[in-house]
Amino acid sequence: MYVRRKLNKTGTVSVQVISKRYGKSKVIRSFGTGGIEQELVRLEEHALQSVHQNCSTDTHPDSIILFLP
Repeated sequence: MYVRRKLNKTGTVSVQVISKRYGKSKVIRSFGTGGIEQELVRLEEHALQSVHQNCSTDTHPDSIILFLP
């Protein structure tokens, strides 16, 4: 699983948790949109906390990746 920023048509950026399996990406959860860097950082922190809490024991926390545009 990883956290990504996705640019929307409106110019805002969505923060999403993505799972990739068998070459296909799946949105696990969207944490909202933001227009300024402070909002995006807050949303990413919230997303990373959620990923860490929901990781199974076989997933090492260092395997979680944060992708920036």
